[in-house]
Amino acid sequence: MKQHYNIKLNPKKLSSEDIARHQDFDALLKQFEMEKTTQPAPKTAKVRKMRPLYYYIGAAAAAMIGLLIYFNAGSSNYDAESAKFFAARDFVSSPIESAKPQFASYKINANKGGVYEYRSGSRLVVPAAAFVNDRGELVEGEVEIKYREYHDYIDFYLSGIPMTYDSAGTTYNLESAGMMEIYAEKDGQKVKFAPGKSIDVELHSAINAPAHLNVPPNYNIYKLDSEKRNWIYQKRDDMELVAEPQDLKLDENDPLYEVKKAHADKLDLLAMNEANELSKIEATVPKPSEPLKPKRATRSDNVFALDFNDLSAEIDDRFLSDSEKGEAKQAERDLAGLYQEYEQMLWKVSNQSSISAEKFAQQYNQVDGITIKKVNSRDYEFTLINGASATKVIVNPVLTGADYEKALATFNQEFAKYSNELKAREATLADKKEAIKARFAQEKEMAEAAFQNELAAMQNAGNSHQAIDHIIKRKVVNRFKATEMGIWNCDRPIPPFEQKINASFVDKNGNKFAGRMAYLVDKSRNTVVRFYTTDKTPMNYNKSSDNLLWLLTEDNKIAVFRPDDFKRINKPKGSYEFEMTVIDQEIKSEADVREVLHF
Repeated sequence: MKQHYNIKLNPKKLSSEDIARHQDFDALLKQFEMEKTTQPAPKTAKVRKMRPLYYYIGAAAAAMIGLLIYFNAGSSNYDAESAKFFAARDFVSSPIESAKPQFASYKINANKGGVYEYRSGSRLVVPAAAFVNDRGELVEGEVEIKYREYHDYIDFYLSGIPMTYDSAGTTYNLESAGMMEIYAEKDGQKVKFAPGKSIDVELHSAINAPAHLNVPPNYNIYKLDSEKRNWIYQKRDDMELVAEPQDLKLDENDPLYEVKKAHADKLDLLAMNEANELSKIEATVPKPSEPLKPKRATRSDNVFALDFNDLSAEIDDRFLSDSEKGEAKQAERDLAGLYQEYEQMLWKVSNQSSISAEKFAQQYNQVDGITIKKVNSRDYEFTLINGASATKVIVNPVLTGADYEKALATFNQEFAKYSNELKAREATLADKKEAIKARFAQEKEMAEAAFQNELAAMQNAGNSHQAIDHIIKRKVVNRFKATEMGIWNCDRPIPPFEQKINASFVDKNGNKFAGRMAYLVDKSRNTVVRFYTTDKTPMNYNKSSDNLLWLLTEDNKIAVFRPDDFKRINKPKGSYEFEMTVIDQEIKSEADVREVLHF
C-alpha cells in the first residue's frame, strides 16, 4: 500500500504568544497526568493495538531524511537506571576536561559597544550600554567577552553539553547547525544583559544537506537552561544558505546524475518562472522617472556656449519619422525653457560620448542641420547632420552661481516627489509580489520534498550509499539575538524511533562495559547521542549509514566500534554484543580525540 505523507518543510512561524503559551512542557505533561487519573475507568473491551501518533510521524520523517541513531527505553528498569545515572552528574560535564574547547576572549568598551568577528567568520554585534552587574547597575568601561563555538560531534562530545530535548514526556535528539557559548565579565565578575539589550549573532556553521538544496531547512533556536536541565525553545532560526559553486556542480559519472540533473532543472525553471512573473507585475505599474541632479561647472570642465536662436534655426527634421518629429519638438520646447529660466546656459560633452568638445565645436560650425532628442531629465542628444553623414553627441547642461542653486532647489523638489511616487508604487505592488514569492517558495519546497522522497525510495531499494554520498556539508549563516548569557544552539529536534536491539558492550577479552556513558554518531546527522550502558541497552541505529560508537574506559582510554564493524552486523534480532576496540593511546587534547574518532 502506498504511503502518503504530508511533510511540511517550512511551517508557519510561531508568534511570541504561541511560544509563551506552549513553552512549559512540564506543566502540560502534569495537566495531562492529572486529567488521566481523574477519568472514570473504562469498560473492559477487546481493542486493536494502536501505535502512538509520533510513531507514524517519525516514520514519515525518517523516510525522507534518513534516520540517525535513536534510543528508546525498552524497559522501565532501564529507564530508572539511566535516569538515576544522569541525575547524579552535572547536566553539562566534559568527559575529558583537558580536551574541552577553550574560550576566545576579547575586550570591548561597554559604553560604546562594538563588533567582534570570530575566526570562523561569525560576528557578534554588541550594543552600547548593554551590561549590568549583579546589583542591576549599568556597567561602564572595559568588559571582557568570552566566546566559543561548537560545530561537530567531537565538539559536542568534549563540551559535555547534552544534545537531547525533552518535550511533554518525549525525548528528542537535536541535530545542530552550530552552537555557541557566551559570557561577559567586568574585573573578573560576571555581568548580564541590561533590560531590553541583546547581542546580534551571525553564527557561521555548516549543515548536512543535499548539494542542490536552495531553500534553508527548518531549524530552531534553543537556549540551554541548566537548572531545568533542558533546552528552551526561543524562535525559528533565520538561516541563510551560503552558495558555493563547487556544491552545485553536476558530475556526469555520478550514479545520481539523472536524479540531480532533473532536480536542478526543476529549480532553475521555477526560478526563471518566478522572475518572469515578478517582471510582469512590475510592468503593471510604470516606474517613475528618476530626476538627475544638475551639474555645476568647474574650472577643469571644457565647457562651451550655444546660441539657442541660431540653434533653433538649424533644426532639421526632414529625415525623422512622425513620432521622432514629436519627440524633437518637445525637446526643442524643453531646451527653450532652459534658456528662458537660466541666465547663462553652458554645455559640456558627456563622458558617454567619445568626441571632444573641440571636435564637437568644429563639426557644429560646419553642419547642414541638427536634430535634438532629450535623453533624460537633464541630458540631450544632438545629431549633427553634414551631407550624408551624421554624428550623435550627448551633452550635459552645466550651470554656475545662482543658476546652479536654483536648479538644485528644483531637483530637490522633484526628487522628493519621485521618492514618494516610488514608495506608493512599491506599496501597490508589495502584496502581489509577496504572493508570487510565497507561491514559488512553496513550489520549491515541494520540489525539494519530492527529491528527498526519491532519495528515500533509492535507500529502500538498496541504493542507500548513493543517497548518502549526495549529502554534503553546506555552509550556513544562522542569525538570532542572544538575550541571555550562556549556551545557544541552532537545532532541529529528531523524533524518537522504535526499538531495534538490546545491546551489551565488551572488550576483546569479554570484559563488560556496563554502567558507563557511551556515545553514538551517524555520519548523515550532526549530533551525538549519549546513553547509559547495561547488559540490555535498548538501542537502534541507521543501518544504511556510517555509524561510530565509543565510550571512555575506567583508565581514560577510548573504546570504539567503527563503521566497518557496524557493516559486519548481519540483521541483528533481539540482542547484540558489541565488541569494542580499546585504543591504547593517552588522551590529553582535542587533537588526540579527533585522531582516534575521525571517520
